[in-house]
Amino acid sequence: MIYARSGLAAVLGCTVLLAGQAASAQTPAPAAAPIAAAAPTPAPLPANSVRCVFDSLTIEDREITLMLIGLDFLAKGEYARVAPANPIVDRFVLEALPACAQAYRWTSAASGAAVSYAHTMLVQDVVRQALESEERKVEPIEIYYAQNRKALAGKSQLDDFLEEGFATHLKAAGWKEADRAARRLARVYLEVLILRDQTEAAFTRALAPRPPAKRPARRARTT
Repeated sequence: MIYARSGLAAVLGCTVLLAGQAASAQTPAPAAAPIAAAAPTPAPLPANSVRCVFDSLTIEDREITLMLIGLDFLAKGEYARVAPANPIVDRFVLEALPACAQAYRWTSAASGAAVSYAHTMLVQDVVRQALESEERKVEPIEIYYAQNRKALAGKSQLDDFLEEGFATHLKAAGWKEADRAARRLARVYLEVLILRDQTEAAFTRALAPRPPAKRPARRARTT
């Protein structure tokens, strides 16, 4: 293979040499001006919302973070609504923060909520993929959440009543033969949906204008 490449290089070298000798007898043509490479067009900044940081992640960034979060969950032995701490995942998310925070003049509270939202959306994708690998669709879970959003608001976990209602809903949606692992994943996915809305509400509160501070009433002067 080395000799073949050397032979090809020799042939190309002779061809270039002969062409150069033939061209030297003619008037040299002026060299073309170099064309400047066009600068890549920056991606437009997402809208001023809690999704800005998450939507700023590139496809490659998301693929890497999803893989790392999935591996962390496998190493832990169970899924949860919050992923184990991972400095690489944190770095990807935090690198996407300054563009949003500076452009829209976020407060520290809004920035924190947007970062938490990005982490939650990544976990949601990981759990969704885990469910789909078990041939379980997430639509029944999302329908249950939409129907019970008010009852689930502010909760970190399901109480017995909601747990029973959730199980009944899944059975009616065709999850009659679901094993314990699939039911556990469904519950985690539901908890992630709850956490996602909690972080979005925190972001909204952080951007809400504060009422003007009340000035103390002036005391009447006594004579």
